[in-house]
Amino acid sequence: MIPIDNQYFFISAKENVLTVRMMQGWDLTITKQFCQALDTLVGEYCANSWALMADLSHWCLTSEDAYMHFAQSHKGCIRQGLRYQVVILPRSSLKRWRIKSFIKDDYLVKSYLADNEQEAFNWLAGQGFNVRAVQPPLLLKS
Repeated sequence: MIPIDNQYFFISAKENVLTVRMMQGWDLTITKQFCQALDTLVGEYCANSWALMADLSHWCLTSEDAYMHFAQSHKGCIRQGLRYQVVILPRSSLKRWRIKSFIKDDYLVKSYLADNEQEAFNWLAGQGFNVRAVQPPLLLKS
């Protein structure tokens, strides 16, 4: 598949692994654009049980409306088979606390917080995903 790449996000899907990198502060408009692109790719490229690898190191939501829209989209991903998620975050305790509180109710999803992309790939490989087949797009974008 051809990745979606712009100044706010990068999305790629292969071998039941959806890889995203989210950048800058997002308002409701950017959040809606991302969620629409994500929903399309999930429907086209992800089977019943799939994984998400998300680099959130340089990203934040800037409004409650954007947060609510993002949360609804995430619940939709779970309904569409999201079963594993690894989130790459800096060691900032505040950012990690916020993400942990966001994913704590994802009972059907096995989650892991990674410090870097290599740790994220290793975790996904340990869950049985063929990470060699997944282009390392986050490293290429750094």
